[in-house]
Amino acid sequence: MSRSKPPEYIRKRREKAARITPANTPARSLTRKLVELFGITGTLASIVGILAFLPRISIEAQGSIRAHDPFGTVFYLSNDSILPIHDISVLCGLDHLRQPGTMAENLAYDDPSLHAKLLSPGQKMTLNCHSAFTTKTVAHS
Repeated sequence: MSRSKPPEYIRKRREKAARITPANTPARSLTRKLVELFGITGTLASIVGILAFLPRISIEAQGSIRAHDPFGTVFYLSNDSILPIHDISVLCGLDHLRQPGTMAENLAYDDPSLHAKLLSPGQKMTLNCHSAFTTKTVAHS
């Protein structure tokens, strides 16, 4: 038993439908590519936008670091972001201090003069930790 062929008008209609599918139409593929392009661009723009608003703080030493008096070095804390930063507290600390006959580790000092309510964009705050760790020589009798 053999199968009979469909009529010619049905075969032409099937061939035409196979040649032009919605995925192969130029207008549809261009639209799809534009949607993908805008989706990727939008995602990247969102990530860059979020990163632009994150707080960025830098700290740098004014002048050179004083080797003979490291506690006398003055630091600047600056706000490098585009938004202000509120309620700033700075701690001055030492990890290791070794002197003849003396050793100290993990010291921190919270100086009220090193607090600020607001640090505007581009503003610098002077940090002087000298008062936190002054050493006094005591005469022994």
